[in-house]
Amino acid sequence: MKHLITTFAAVCLLSTAHAQDLIVGSPAPPLASGEFVQGEAVKEFEKGKTYIVEFWATWCGPCVRVIPHVNELQKKYADKGLVVIGQNVWERDEAKVKPFIEKMGEKMTYRVALDDKSGGGEGKMAGTWMKAAGQRGIPAAFIVNKEGTIAWIGHPGTLATATLEQIIDGSFDTAAHAEKAKKEKELRRAIQGATAKFEKALKENEIDKAQEALGELEAFDDPRTTSFLPMMRMDIAVKSKDGKRAGEHALSMLAAAKQMQNNAQAVHTLVRFSSQLNDAEGLDGFDRKITVQLAEQASSITEGKNSAVLAILARAKFLAGDKEGAVATQEQAIKHAEKEEQKAELQEKLESYKK
Repeated sequence: MKHLITTFAAVCLLSTAHAQDLIVGSPAPPLASGEFVQGEAVKEFEKGKTYIVEFWATWCGPCVRVIPHVNELQKKYADKGLVVIGQNVWERDEAKVKPFIEKMGEKMTYRVALDDKSGGGEGKMAGTWMKAAGQRGIPAAFIVNKEGTIAWIGHPGTLATATLEQIIDGSFDTAAHAEKAKKEKELRRAIQGATAKFEKALKENEIDKAQEALGELEAFDDPRTTSFLPMMRMDIAVKSKDGKRAGEHALSMLAAAKQMQNNAQAVHTLVRFSSQLNDAEGLDGFDRKITVQLAEQASSITEGKNSAVLAILARAKFLAGDKEGAVATQEQAIKHAEKEEQKAELQEKLESYKK
C-alpha cells in the first residue's frame, strides 16, 4: 500500500489553539466514546492488541478521501490484532453519520463511534485526545501499541505500511519517533509564533517587523511554509504601496500557478492575489493588466464557468481600463450564478460598470 502524501490542503482545521500534553510515548488516555454506530463497542484498550483511533467528520473532505485507505489497513491487519476505531469528532449534525456510513458501504467497514457530548462542549474525545495532543485538524490518527502507549500521531494518509507493521510486531522505535515528534512540535510552534508576529506587525503597519518575521519563516525552509510565503510577500508589497514589487510577486505566482498539479490550489491562490490587488489602492508603478492575467488564468482553469472568478476578472478588467471587457465578463458571471441573491449583487455591479 502506497504511502499517501498530504499537505495543509488535505486537512480540515479547527481554528482554536490547543495546549499539547498528549504526545508520542504517553500512555493512551481512556476511551470516552459515545454510541458506536457501527461495529462492536470498544470500552478499553486490551493488552496485546494494536489500535488505530482515527478522528474524522462527515463534512471533512480530506477525511472522506482517506477512509478507503484506513479501511484497507483494518482488513489487511485484522488477523494480527489491529482494531480500527473511526472516532467521529466536531460533527455539525450527528444525524448524518449513520446514513454516511451506509452510503460508504464496503469502503468503510471498521468500527465507528460518536463522541460523548453528555457533558456539553465539543465532546470528551475531542478534549482528552485531540485537544490534549494539540491536534487542530482532521483527519488525525493515533496508534496505540500493545502496551497501551501512544506510538504514532499524524495524518492517516501519511502512515507508512512499514511503520504500522513495526508497531504491530513490536519492533518500532517509539522513543526515536517521540523525539522526532518533539522536534516537529517545536518547529510547528516556532512557525506559528513567527506567523503571529507577522500578522500583528502587518496589522499595526510595522513593515520592518513584518519583513523580519517573514525572514524568520523563510529561514525555516520548511515545505509547509511554501504555500503562504508568496502571499506574505504580496501582503508586504501592498501594505507598503510598492506597486513594482507587487507586480513582480504577482507574475512569479502566476508562473507557479501554471505549474501546479492541484487545480483547486491554483485557483485559490490566483483568486486570492487577484482580489487583493483589485482592492489595493495607491500602488505606485503597478500595471493593472497583471491582475487581469491572474484572474484570466483562474477563469481558464475553471473553464469560464465559475461566477465568483468571473466577477473578479470583470473587476480586474474594469480597473485596467477595459470597460467593455468588464461588462461582457460580468454578464457571464451573472449567467453562471446559481442563487438569485448573488445574481442581484452581480447585476448591481454590472450597472455600475455600464455607467
